[in-house]
Amino acid sequence: MKKKIGIIGVKGLPAIGGTAYVGQNIIHELKNEYDFTVYGLQDRIPANRVWSDGRQIIFKTFGIKKLNVFMYYIKCLFHVLFVVKYDLIHLHQIDGAFIIPFLRLRYNVIATHHGKTYEVEKWSPTIQRFFLFNEKLLVKFANITTAVSKPLEKYLFDTYHKPVKFVPNGINMQIELGEVEREGYLFFAAARIIPLKGLLVLLDALRTKNINIRLLVAGDLEQMPSHTEEIKKAAKGLDVEFIGLIKEKKLLMAYLKNSRAFIFPSFKEAMSMMLLEAVSVGATIICSDIDANRAVFSEDEVTFFEVGNSDSLAKKIDIIRSNEQSLREKADKAIEKLKNEYCWSTITNQYIELYEQLM
Repeated sequence: MKKKIGIIGVKGLPAIGGTAYVGQNIIHELKNEYDFTVYGLQDRIPANRVWSDGRQIIFKTFGIKKLNVFMYYIKCLFHVLFVVKYDLIHLHQIDGAFIIPFLRLRYNVIATHHGKTYEVEKWSPTIQRFFLFNEKLLVKFANITTAVSKPLEKYLFDTYHKPVKFVPNGINMQIELGEVEREGYLFFAAARIIPLKGLLVLLDALRTKNINIRLLVAGDLEQMPSHTEEIKKAAKGLDVEFIGLIKEKKLLMAYLKNSRAFIFPSFKEAMSMMLLEAVSVGATIICSDIDANRAVFSEDEVTFFEVGNSDSLAKKIDIIRSNEQSLREKADKAIEKLKNEYCWSTITNQYIELYEQLM
């Protein structure tokens, strides 16, 4: 019989957000090796869409929205301790690390750190402190801690002085594309449009250079009402269209492929799935020069601008009008890097080694 692994923190498949995509791809690649059970939340699972690579236990949405995710982890904990038995638990994200000490009463636990969620502006100072506390618990109590980027691995080791295993995010190169009639636009996308995603920097750059290229913005614009107002004000007079959060993967990939360039102005990331997905369809990339981006791609493969600097971004976007071919050549090199180093079919072998080590 296949060994059984419980997956906590992905919160529902098929995936919408980045962490869920990571979990979904790991499971897809290893479904013939292990029997996976995913713990999901009812409000995180797209309607009328089916996931069939494993079993999924779906908890109802908790009545008090602010406690919804907290109660999800409590329910997960009680279920794995008292209802079922697995050979291993794989916990994703730091927000649920507070249950790891209790999980360890019965299980070995591998925990994947996907990024410093306590740096996200939408959270109150109290929640940010809670997430930071969870990070400490994750590194201290998990049998094995993995980090999705080299800079994150270094930070965790330097901070907590405990070995952390770098296992990158990856991409599935067998890409399905939807149908998008538009083309020739700049594209910005983020599941949650919050200040650290840098959309205001992009809008300011378009205004600075008076760049007459249409911008499509995909993502949930209602995360922070005050930020939404800033964005709408900054977009006035520009050729910008807000198309909302794209939940259908094939459609998102089609928008990326048909764009003249994917603009990625984030202030902070761990290892962005969105960036990898854009490269996978051959999109031209203009991105901020943060460590997380430079750890994956070089100047020969993408075009960097100084993070937070709209003048620097404007100059890079202007290359689209003056020398678009040079950007296309970079895109070709980037996709080769992706094929050689960031395919899930290769990366998941590292998870097999870690799983077997603990089981």
